[in-house]
Amino acid sequence: MHHISGCTCFQFGDFAGAHDQFQKTIELYDKARHGDFASRFGQDPRAAGEILNALALWVLGRVDDSLRLADRALADAESTGHAATMGDALAYAAFLGLFSTQPQSSRDLQPSVGQYRL
Repeated sequence: MHHISGCTCFQFGDFAGAHDQFQKTIELYDKARHGDFASRFGQDPRAAGEILNALALWVLGRVDDSLRLADRALADAESTGHAATMGDALAYAAFLGLFSTQPQSSRDLQPSVGQYRL
């Protein structure tokens, strides 16, 4: 619920609201209860919430926090072993790397993409 609310806020330009909703998604995540959500709903809610929250933080001007959260999202996405979750995390992290004038970080992500098969 918070993930969808965060996406809605983000699309309407309410980045502070999006941040709040994505933060709630991250805080409420329980691996034992939600670990199978990636298979059931197409994405791991924690990793998806983290990477989208990183985008919201970047827009809010909190670039350093954004990049740290993107790194954590990539690690969490990788730990799921779920291709779609990892693909989204890699795509958004690459955007953040380009937006933050750190194109080397988007190049660093390229070798990772080939390990995941749909």
